[in-house]
Amino acid sequence: MLASETGQADLGASRRRWLRFAVFGGFLGIAAAIVVPTVPRDQQLRLHLGPGSSRVTRATARITRDAAGGWDRETTWQFAHGAPPSLTWKFELPNGSADVEVELASAVAVTSRRARVDLHGEEQSVELSEALRGLE
Repeated sequence: MLASETGQADLGASRRRWLRFAVFGGFLGIAAAIVVPTVPRDQQLRLHLGPGSSRVTRATARITRDAAGGWDRETTWQFAHGAPPSLTWKFELPNGSADVEVELASAVAVTSRRARVDLHGEEQSVELSEALRGLE
């Protein structure tokens, strides 16, 4: 075998090796693009009740990423002497758009508010001072 033929054979093997790496990398990239968005992340939602929060005896928050399905997460807070001006709710869900429903109850009435939030691993806020007017 001539030296030029040996060099060409090594060049062909090198190209095949890089082609295998490229194909494997492509499959890995596609798999990551499918899996990574569905991985749950730490999320934080701040519910701003405002100055009328002392009337609130119970607050229930629910969140879903699928409008047609049930709630993904739900929590309830009970308050014997009224709620603080804001509540912080920490949970795990994948990033993306979500619907939040907050139900507020006083000794005489119950009101709720729905909001759309964009979860992206940072604190999101929902303003509920308007919903508190329904408790009067």
